[in-house]
Amino acid sequence: MALATGSVLIDRYRIVRLLGQGGFGAVYRVWDLHLNSPYALKENLDSSPEAARQFAREAQILANLHHPNLPRVTDHFSLPDQGQYLVMEYVEGEDLEEMRCKSSCQPSGSLPEQQTLTWVIQILEALEYLHRQQPPIIHRDIKPANIRITPQGQAMLVDFGIAKIFNPVLRTTIGARAITPGFSPLEQYGQGVTDARSDIYALGATMYTLLTGQIPAESTTRAWQDPLLPAEQINPGLSPLTCQVIAKALQTDPLGRWQNVGDFRAALSKPGLQGRQQPGAPALSNPPQPLPAQNIVQVAPAGAISATAPMQVNQPVEPTIREIAPPRKIDRRGQRSALPLILVGGVIVFLLVISTIIGYWVFTTVGSATATPEQVLLPPTSTSLPAALPAFPPTPPVIKGAPVRIGLLAPLSGPAPSFGVSDTEGAELAVIEWNDRGGLLGRPVELVVVDSQCSADPALNAAHKLIIQEGIKYIVGEICSSASIPVSELAEQNRVVQISPTSTNPAVTEDKGGRTKQFVFRACFIDPYQGMAMAKFAAERGYQTAFILFDPDNVYVTGLAESFEKSFIESGRRIVGKEPYHSNQTDFAELLGRVASSKAEVLYIPDYYNLINLVGAQAKQMGLGAVLMGGDGWDSVDLDVRAAEGGFYTNHYDPGDPQPAVQEWLRRYGAHYRDDLGRPKTPDAIATLAYDSTNMLLAAIQQAGVEDTGEVAAILAGMKWEGVTGMIAFDGFHNPIKPVVIINIRNGEKVFYTSFRP
Repeated sequence: MALATGSVLIDRYRIVRLLGQGGFGAVYRVWDLHLNSPYALKENLDSSPEAARQFAREAQILANLHHPNLPRVTDHFSLPDQGQYLVMEYVEGEDLEEMRCKSSCQPSGSLPEQQTLTWVIQILEALEYLHRQQPPIIHRDIKPANIRITPQGQAMLVDFGIAKIFNPVLRTTIGARAITPGFSPLEQYGQGVTDARSDIYALGATMYTLLTGQIPAESTTRAWQDPLLPAEQINPGLSPLTCQVIAKALQTDPLGRWQNVGDFRAALSKPGLQGRQQPGAPALSNPPQPLPAQNIVQVAPAGAISATAPMQVNQPVEPTIREIAPPRKIDRRGQRSALPLILVGGVIVFLLVISTIIGYWVFTTVGSATATPEQVLLPPTSTSLPAALPAFPPTPPVIKGAPVRIGLLAPLSGPAPSFGVSDTEGAELAVIEWNDRGGLLGRPVELVVVDSQCSADPALNAAHKLIIQEGIKYIVGEICSSASIPVSELAEQNRVVQISPTSTNPAVTEDKGGRTKQFVFRACFIDPYQGMAMAKFAAERGYQTAFILFDPDNVYVTGLAESFEKSFIESGRRIVGKEPYHSNQTDFAELLGRVASSKAEVLYIPDYYNLINLVGAQAKQMGLGAVLMGGDGWDSVDLDVRAAEGGFYTNHYDPGDPQPAVQEWLRRYGAHYRDDLGRPKTPDAIATLAYDSTNMLLAAIQQAGVEDTGEVAAILAGMKWEGVTGMIAFDGFHNPIKPVVIINIRNGEKVFYTSFRP
């Protein structure tokens, strides 16, 4: 329902008129009664958690930006039972979509070339500023409708509703709200990473539309099948250089585009882009002058991405981590078929300076810390990570040669995507720190991330891409046992070293005959170990009866349930009920009724956090008195602590542990990763185990001295690694034996309770 004209919000903003209406809110012109000035008020009526987070993210992004071609945000607030509101600078004028559609433009819907290039250069300056933020900001929705021209002729880039703070390995499945047909690049339609080159494509599509009157592709079904008609064939009056710039920006393969907006802008500034005036196209009055380039250098905080190669000051940061999407044969404008999409690869490049003196000043000024290359090479019988990393050497280490490639199987979609976020962050930080210390065997480390969805078939397909298609010989992952088991068989057959951070089922490292898989390891304790630990913990607390709910199709869940049941009975206690459920089940009223009738003191549910959120909430509504208990699958930032209140779960580590290694890990992780509100993130157990797993694997490769998987596996088997999760040494089945941490959900917080060896 539209806000009434004349109404006042929070005793400050008077509604002047409606500017535009969308499916989830509207934009109004308002008058700020405090500042006596006009502003724009953006409304969000979508109450879903994701929409609320996205809207808050837009406010956060814009509030911290200061650039003449970007609107300023001045306020952000919520009203009970109404929605969220964003107050920003009101940009007078009209957008380029309105301008191009005026009937006076010739050819139909096109604008004069020089006028358009002037505006595009201004938008490129704004994008260069955004992409240089630490971390970079990707707009992801550049199109004519989102570029407004002020009465003074200045171009303003607006609408940051689907902007993304860029992390080269963290991605989400992008829905329809993030797609504008014709202006969104191919990687934005699938599950590929959107980086600076996605904005470059969108601006190229915007130029094409403004100068030809035609959108590159108006539907997702046609967008990547038909060759794109060159701009000069539609508008012969365009200069050849302008057409070449557009064609390069519109490459389907991101590697074929301008790799940064600085190069894009430099190409548009070359002589020869005068163009020929289109017949009948009047020059616009008061043509704006290009703004001076924004010579802004952002120095990243300590522990941020380091460089593997020297970089010019005005080059954007490019990631070392690349991701693999299913290959798709595309042929546009007579070019060769595109490479497999979303191999967003390359080297991580950080802000290195041109000379040794400047480089030394930057690193010592920000207080960055890392180890020298010599400190990485440690004996395989006693390998550890120093609690405090020493300072950077005066000259950053030179990393040469082909990268050592490590695959990461992470569930970035599927039933538990937050696990994939933690997994990638932990592995990524380990790789960054190795590259900061000089790489591996004198070469850079490259992390190749594939979405494995925490499920057998997708994980096996992802592993096949890494092993067979990519030729990768080392894999970290998967997270879930049901996904890691088939992957481990493929890895064993191909002599690929695999280490899983959190797959706890014994079958991951043992074959069907009970023999140890030579090339497969894990960094976590196994299901029988943590199931036994929770059973003994429950018995020690005096509980006499327990009820078990389990998913018979989930090997992780059944493994924990069986070991808990066996150990609880061996402790002289009783299992008063054991009931199965299905993975897609949402109504647990009947099962919880049976739990209540049994008068069980403990309800053991060793499933993942998403299931616990559902069952726990329903149990609380019923007033069920049984204490909830579970396994490490509960450990997630998305666990509903209200639903799990009073419960206990087993885990591998806890941030409340006062040990120096844990506290140093929290500092480094928080310095590198931030939540949506800009606060330092706290690593969960999955991120921590992924970090330990990646470090152990890289240390073993370093010890071997060559990329020989047999030798690397032998070194891992005999390694003692003092990681964040404790001293790790493998038993005969490549399982680590270490203490179990018990976490209690108390007063809405996850609290360290105890740690013991069962």
